[in-house]
Amino acid sequence: MKKTVFALIPVVCASLLCGAEHEFNGKKLIHCGWSDGSVDSLRKHIGLIEKSAPVYSGIRVIIEGQDENGKKVTHRMMFGRRKFKYEYFKQAVEDLKAIKFQRFTDNFLATGVQPGKIDWFSDEDWDGVCTNFALFARIAKENGLKGLIFDSEEYSGKFWWFKNVAGHTREECIAMARKRGRQFGKAIFGTFPECRLFCFFWLSLNTGNAEDPDHSHLSAHFIDGVYDVLPPQAMIYDGMEAVGYRLRDLNDLHRAVKLFYQDYPKMLSPENRAKYFNQTRMGMAIYLDAYFSLAPTHSYSYWLADGKKKYGTADFFRRNMQLTMQAADEYAWTWGERGAWWKIPGSSRKTWDSFDAGARQALYDAMSPVAGAERVVKEKNRKNLLLNPSLKELNYKKTPAAWTLLQNERISNGTMEFPAGKGQVLFRGTVSASLYQRVNVTPGKEYFLTARGSIESPAASPGARLVLSINFRNAKGELTGFNRRRHTVFRPDGKSGELKGALLFDVPDDATSVLVFLCAENLEKDATAVIYAPALYER
Repeated sequence: MKKTVFALIPVVCASLLCGAEHEFNGKKLIHCGWSDGSVDSLRKHIGLIEKSAPVYSGIRVIIEGQDENGKKVTHRMMFGRRKFKYEYFKQAVEDLKAIKFQRFTDNFLATGVQPGKIDWFSDEDWDGVCTNFALFARIAKENGLKGLIFDSEEYSGKFWWFKNVAGHTREECIAMARKRGRQFGKAIFGTFPECRLFCFFWLSLNTGNAEDPDHSHLSAHFIDGVYDVLPPQAMIYDGMEAVGYRLRDLNDLHRAVKLFYQDYPKMLSPENRAKYFNQTRMGMAIYLDAYFSLAPTHSYSYWLADGKKKYGTADFFRRNMQLTMQAADEYAWTWGERGAWWKIPGSSRKTWDSFDAGARQALYDAMSPVAGAERVVKEKNRKNLLLNPSLKELNYKKTPAAWTLLQNERISNGTMEFPAGKGQVLFRGTVSASLYQRVNVTPGKEYFLTARGSIESPAASPGARLVLSINFRNAKGELTGFNRRRHTVFRPDGKSGELKGALLFDVPDDATSVLVFLCAENLEKDATAVIYAPALYER
């Protein structure tokens, strides 16, 4: 029975995406975790994996080899003095070449900082590290991968800590760490100049020192050295692992943005900060087990406990997955251990659906928030909360009842018209004008606002746009909800000339009502635009 249900879920849910992978255009989700499997497993099951996880754009690829004595060699052994040989991975490379990737376009070869038992001041030790990373960069380049995934977390010992470097001054340690970073960077980018180095942690490994950059540990100085030699065609991604794993709401997202763009660059030498801003992108992470499989007492699960209790586990995951995609500049990623989105024949690993029946739908709704909201509205038969949404009921002023007209007369002197029986507002020559309505809402609830429209002869008004906008009021009618003013621009909806605006938002705890604005901006004289079918639903 479970197998039948699982087989149907990907097909049904994928259909909700309306033919698109997801709604976050230009952004991609990368799969990482214990279920990534070997290249042999990927070769055999890639069709099943891609079909079962259609919103992902790539996966972490793991290769294993054998040395001259027949002993296994893995990426967990590469950050050490022992030098790998290409011949160790001959079979893995053949399997990698044979994988028929279709949907997964952005794949990365797994690397890491293990075992990490090397001497910062030993050229011989670092020659081994750099040889191994150059080899993996070669394999990634020759086999069409985007680059390397670098896991810099120490799972044994404290490789990045100053206290592990005895007999040297702090200044000597900093200089050596930067030198090793240059060697490391040359090994990777000298082999693969266009490499995308996707790091679970990058400067975010120093988040605890973000407000005291002078006391960051050796990884920051090592990274400084990487930027010294970073070629212009390369790109680095900070996966923000610990920050993402603890993401709970919009405030946490704002903190993550501040860390990445304001705090982390201070850890670098001034001459490398331009490279940081030009060639480093913010990623974001979700730890699937923290939502679905860990005991409530586990630290990450405990951190998310209040949200899971408030919204339910699957819906809280959906909310945070959506925030993760919003935060990421290009790549977001998930990490999973005890579960998988696919069921490999013969595997005992459970699917995330078996931990929570709503997990998969939550993932798809997070990746396509508008389609997900429309699905919920339809399935639950949600009521449109706007009064007179048809705009056909007019008051004595011949304007729509329950709506108010607003125009910035300092810069805009156009008109808003309401053609009889059309059920629309027609904007003519408006630079900044809107129709708005105040609606009572419930603090903490999520709402979905949508409307349709069109701009006549848009070429005549190249700057024209239609906008949905909201702001919040408290019980006293005062503007409230710091950082919660939201707007969205209408986008083409696949039909000739027709536009659609859609906005999902949470109501702040101190707000009791929301002002909904239907706006038309930057219309040239006599140019026209219309908005119709506005709707506000509780999601």
